[in-house]
Amino acid sequence: MNLFVGYPCPIQHITIQYFIDPDATEAINKVNDTHPLDGKVHSLTPGQSLTLQLAQENVPEQAYQVVIYAVFANGRYAPGNAPGEMIVSTTIPNGVIERKLYCYVYDQSAWSYNSENIALPVGPDNRVVNVKLNVPEFASGSHYIASVQVVGYSM
Repeated sequence: MNLFVGYPCPIQHITIQYFIDPDATEAINKVNDTHPLDGKVHSLTPGQSLTLQLAQENVPEQAYQVVIYAVFANGRYAPGNAPGEMIVSTTIPNGVIERKLYCYVYDQSAWSYNSENIALPVGPDNRVVNVKLNVPEFASGSHYIASVQVVGYSM
């Protein structure tokens, strides 16, 4: 059933109408299937690869999506400017899904900070999320924070 909803507008007594798509309503209701999770914070070092086993992160087998909170912050002096990236990925039957959190190491006394909530599909055949931190080795001599955490799932 399609539904029109109208709201009075204070400007010249106009009524604003918009169309509610039943498919959109179904999608909105699916948001209610999202569950918060206070997963372990996993720290990374430059060049490190990490595999998160979702069963060990308390993600139920019925979950079809996970939300990963990824953070990279870098500060203090580093001997050169350099871009970097944290790659968070999972493998599904028709390929690898990869999301990147871009970061930057500065040649100055300043902090660079980037964080992102990354949603990835999961299923019965893929119960792992892979993470790799690609930043220059010289970044390990400066102050930095690089971590990932499973913060939610949908089922």
